[in-house]
Amino acid sequence: MIGKATNLPIRLLLGFCFAVVPSVSMAFKPSDSYLNVDVKDKLEIRWDIALRDLEMLVGLDSNTDGQITWGEVRRQQEGILGEAVSRLKIMLDDTEVPVQASGMKLAERSDGMYAVLELNSDAIERFTLMEINYDFFFDVDRNHRCVVRYNGGFGSGSYVIGADEKTLIIPEGGTHWFYLLLTYVRVGIQRVWSSVDTLVFLVALLLPSVWQFEEKRLKYVPADGLKPSLMGVFWVVTSLTVAQAITLWHSVYGFGGRTTQWIWPSMAILIVLSALHNMYPTIRYWVWIAAIAFGLMLGIEFGEFFLGTGLPSSMLPVSLLGFSIGVEFALFSVVAVLFPIAFSIRRTNAYDQYVFHGGSTLIVILGTVWGIERLSGSTILSWPAQL
Repeated sequence: MIGKATNLPIRLLLGFCFAVVPSVSMAFKPSDSYLNVDVKDKLEIRWDIALRDLEMLVGLDSNTDGQITWGEVRRQQEGILGEAVSRLKIMLDDTEVPVQASGMKLAERSDGMYAVLELNSDAIERFTLMEINYDFFFDVDRNHRCVVRYNGGFGSGSYVIGADEKTLIIPEGGTHWFYLLLTYVRVGIQRVWSSVDTLVFLVALLLPSVWQFEEKRLKYVPADGLKPSLMGVFWVVTSLTVAQAITLWHSVYGFGGRTTQWIWPSMAILIVLSALHNMYPTIRYWVWIAAIAFGLMLGIEFGEFFLGTGLPSSMLPVSLLGFSIGVEFALFSVVAVLFPIAFSIRRTNAYDQYVFHGGSTLIVILGTVWGIERLSGSTILSWPAQL
């Protein structure tokens, strides 16, 4: 029975869990599209859209065998182009510039197959302001993002469009470094907050953070003081972000491989191991080991996102710095919400039974399902994708 004194904190913690659970399906595949805009005597646009997103919009898999072929895509070409072009509007100095589809092909990225839409406009005159209105896929997934790479009369620039800011304005002079920094701080925050893998793993690390490990008895007991617990969380999360930054920069600058297929099942396995270790602790510094390992894998995943943006090398340092700052901020924002609640009820039976052991058990189940899905290519938790 949960006492009145602990009722509100328990509800807050359980509320966070239920807010995360509805997004578990496909949590490991963020929805991104890539829009390259080249300005010459006319607009030449390349738009890469994931087939998994198009499947949800127009239904590509006509024989429902789980495999999307080029023939199935071609049969839906008119519908794909019509849907896409209707969601994209480009203005030059307050004048709309119609764009037409000139072709479509397939391209493979690290996270799957993409339809490449080739669009162009008629001849354009000199302009001082470009406005891109993008309203694609947000009604299905509000975490969807469009990475825009601009190259033309204003120089080069990189931007990100999201559900909260569907209109992008590119002024004369292009992208200032400070704007680029802030843009990728926001991208880093959104990337973490929309990554259910990362949030669930962070919760698995936070559950024992308000307890201390007794090595002789191989068990966790409530921590005596706030400062040791708080500093422990600070350094564990910092080690995760530093590890993430190392492999992120390593991947983007071409020192590592570009295959990330093993990342997704490995993350799921590490999530399961971390939750199991909460219930059956054996290694004193496990949270450090797990945080660093997860951070290294997370950096490789984020590196694939950056490689897909096509950013010029001159913009990479500022973008990567902003992104890493955003990741750090996002992780600590979760800690700032959950840690005080957990610490305040760490000595209660409710925390022990419902939050610590109950939460760890739920995480083991989720991680196991994710691991099976990612190793087999099947879908078990299909219902959240419909929400």
